[in-house]
Amino acid sequence: MMTALIQISVTCFFFFLEALLHYNIGKSGQVTLSEWPPPHDLMLLSVSIVICSLLSTFSSNVIGSYLGEEKTKKD
Repeated sequence: MMTALIQISVTCFFFFLEALLHYNIGKSGQVTLSEWPPPHDLMLLSVSIVICSLLSTFSSNVIGSYLGEEKTKKD
């Protein structure tokens, strides 16, 4: 459980950083972190990042568990 929380937190952080970079590239045409989206857009951005991070972590754990079972069956 602790590993999943760490994975979700790290994924959220990097997804958020990437989203801010993309926002600023679209806004100014430069790679910068000088501007933040308006509060409503920031909230929507954050919610989508958390959902995608949860899906990413869940998928990774399911795939890892499946591959671990497959390896155990082969041994």
